[in-house]
Amino acid sequence: MIPLYVYDFDKTLIPFDSFRVYVFYWLRHIPFKMTKLLILRKLRIFTAEEFKLKVIQSVFIHPDFEELNQKFVIKILANVNQSALKKAPVLEAMPNHVLILSASPDIYIGKVASALGIYGKGSFIDNDSFFHLHSSGKVKFLVENYPKSTYRYVYSVSDSKSDMILLELFESYELI
Repeated sequence: MIPLYVYDFDKTLIPFDSFRVYVFYWLRHIPFKMTKLLILRKLRIFTAEEFKLKVIQSVFIHPDFEELNQKFVIKILANVNQSALKKAPVLEAMPNHVLILSASPDIYIGKVASALGIYGKGSFIDNDSFFHLHSSGKVKFLVENYPKSTYRYVYSVSDSKSDMILLELFESYELI
């Protein structure tokens, strides 16, 4: 069995909500579109999930998306609590068995995790379907991609009670 360690990202490995920062980061680059989306969310015309999808779709088509997204990744990396990752004793031996699962968009979560030398997955679009990795979405992703027949769910950590269904799958966990 392969040991698996899973970390939430926002308010767990970093001390803030990265998606909120991401929205305001892009507000400077596509002000009209982001303002419109923020107003529609504030009026509750969009759910949190719909808002996230619209933001991802909006930034992805920006002509300077790759460059601007990479600058954001660098900014976020400076805030990662590296010592929290060291709780996984296999990190040096098997970094591909340490996983970040986040409701924040994969368009930067994957890049942040990769820069840390591990694997990460955030909410993503695949074949015109949106996969929101929040709460049960994380569980679904985990069991489909890291089956218990192959992986031993050793340790997980999150800041959110909504992740309890994920955390309880593991031998040990922390709700911080």
